[in-house]
Amino acid sequence: MTLSRLGLLASALLVPVLVACGTATDADDPATGGPTGMTDRPSGPVTYAADITALTQSGPGRVTVTLDLPAGAPGCARHPKATVEAEKHAVFLTATFQSLAATLDYDAHACPKMQPHELSVDIPELDGRTLVTDNSVEWKPGNGPSYVRCDDQVGCYPPNDRCDPAWTGTLLQGVEIPPEQQVDVLACEGSWMVAEVDAVMTGCQSVDGSTPPAGCVGKGTHTRFFAHFTGERWNAVATGTAAGCADVASVPSFPRTLCRALPAR
Repeated sequence: MTLSRLGLLASALLVPVLVACGTATDADDPATGGPTGMTDRPSGPVTYAADITALTQSGPGRVTVTLDLPAGAPGCARHPKATVEAEKHAVFLTATFQSLAATLDYDAHACPKMQPHELSVDIPELDGRTLVTDNSVEWKPGNGPSYVRCDDQVGCYPPNDRCDPAWTGTLLQGVEIPPEQQVDVLACEGSWMVAEVDAVMTGCQSVDGSTPPAGCVGKGTHTRFFAHFTGERWNAVATGTAAGCADVASVPSFPRTLCRALPAR
């Protein structure tokens, strides 16, 4: 099974909590047995993908899966279960539950709480392999029984070379620029990097060298980033479009050999 095969299920992904299954009470709609307050009630249970928040190896070939499921009224979440499919290098784990609330994803007042729930899952093929949940979230074995969630950008086993594309791709994390982005690393040495960044709004990117639409002229970000690797990512210490090292003059520790010959943008 590939990641794309899980996409449809994961698109229904919810945020945390569980409720005990039960019969209809005064909190339920008498017609459906589901939570009251819903403007659009289903005729029967609806299956949703569950958010997996923790994984712990509880024995040989066995993992305890912690889910966050909606709660607050009978019928919010029932019959949680997990399915497993093993591939050569990874094990794919998907969790689901059923609910009598048809609009959990945007109408939470009928199921206002979140509550954890644990499932014990047998995975004979575990054997130290990476676990993949929620379509693309990877987990690796930790030092103890708990699994560690891998970094979304650099994965479970990031390269030692900070100039590797897996690391240089962290440069724009948290930077507010248009979504269609292209990063060209001009120079990278140790913990210092120079990269040119072009970012435009969707629909304004050039396709096969063609000229972008007229309304896109003058819009977007077209600049040069001077960056330093600190912590677990690359961080910009200066930006600009000037030639040479003019834009990074205020950072004396930046290696001039990386910027001296740069032309103006």
